[in-house]
Amino acid sequence: MKTSLKKNNKFWTVALAVIVSISCILGLWTVVYAQEQKSEAPTKNEAVQTEVEVNVRYIFEDEKVFKEEKIKAEKGQLIDSGDLPMLPDDMKFIDEFLFYEVKGDGKDEIIRKVAKMEVKDKETQTEEEKPKQDECTQTEDKGTQTELSKDDISKIEKEAKELQDKLDKLNCELKDKDKLRVLLLRLLALMAMQNYNCNWRKT
Repeated sequence: MKTSLKKNNKFWTVALAVIVSISCILGLWTVVYAQEQKSEAPTKNEAVQTEVEVNVRYIFEDEKVFKEEKIKAEKGQLIDSGDLPMLPDDMKFIDEFLFYEVKGDGKDEIIRKVAKMEVKDKETQTEEEKPKQDECTQTEDKGTQTELSKDDISKIEKEAKELQDKLDKLNCELKDKDKLRVLLLRLLALMAMQNYNCNWRKT
């Protein structure tokens, strides 16, 4: 009777030790995983903070506002005329604008002067555009094809990189889980052997 009680006590002691070991290992793994998540969060926030809004105002010569719009840009980015909102066909710019460097201080603003196009201006513009369109149709098509292919390649490379990063992260997590499983199996095996040796010696 006493020997059976001793055996039971030793068995429960070993089982308790196994449970404590497992809970310690799981606790450590949770802490490590939480720290990794926290270290990733600031880098994402920093990337978001670099994006700012730039106020774009189109005004007439008499300072009357024709159009006002906000555009998004990165801090330190150089904005040229191609990045600005387009004008209607009956409007034109009457100032010179090369570029604007985004400061990111919350006061970024681009002001451009505009005016309505007169009938003569429209006729001149259409007459100049017709011969150019006939001459440059083929070259424009080729240029568009090469630009599209370059854009497609860059998109594919970006997507491939993102997928590779995700796969690497998953592999790391799976390796950690595999190591934990192996460690737990070894502990259980050792404890089972100890229990078996104790029982064998007593018999």
